[in-house]
Amino acid sequence: MIGLHRQASRSKRIERFEKRLPASVSNCYSEFGRMKFGMAGITMHQIKPHLLWVGHAGDGQNFRQIFDNRIRAIVQLALEEPAIQPPRDLIFCRIPLIDGIGNDPVLLNLAIDTVAAPQRSRVSTLVCCGGGMSRSPAIAAAALSVVEQKSLEECLLIVAESHPHDVLPGFWAEVGFALEEDQSE
Repeated sequence: MIGLHRQASRSKRIERFEKRLPASVSNCYSEFGRMKFGMAGITMHQIKPHLLWVGHAGDGQNFRQIFDNRIRAIVQLALEEPAIQPPRDLIFCRIPLIDGIGNDPVLLNLAIDTVAAPQRSRVSTLVCCGGGMSRSPAIAAAALSVVEQKSLEECLLIVAESHPHDVLPGFWAEVGFALEEDQSE
């Protein structure tokens, strides 16, 4: 019975998401999205051609997969998750962000810069948060926007081509505002 309730609840969330999703960004939960990403659960994906990976909290602790993909740095963004305890030879940074509104713009810019810096240096990096659907894709897109000198929306489309997402509108607005404030200084 619990499984049916979760499935019905998930279907309702998907319907709400599809209604508010901009037409320019394909919905990862559509039939096409399920076939494209080909998985029952979500796992980390590389945002090609960049050395940038996006994933969830469990991906940040899957060191076999991290080493198999030659990832050298992990940026953890989830306030609610315990800090990852990576092996000593991995670069690790934890920036506690809320999945929604109420984040400090200084922390948002720190997260963006922390993901952008390894991209400039060609260091393979995993960005992870609780579910890997909101904070990670949004911060990855913002970092690509900084590195590639492209619009934030264009970079979210790049991330969305490789990784499923459900970026919360309030969080996305805060990321955009923080990025604009940082660039105007």
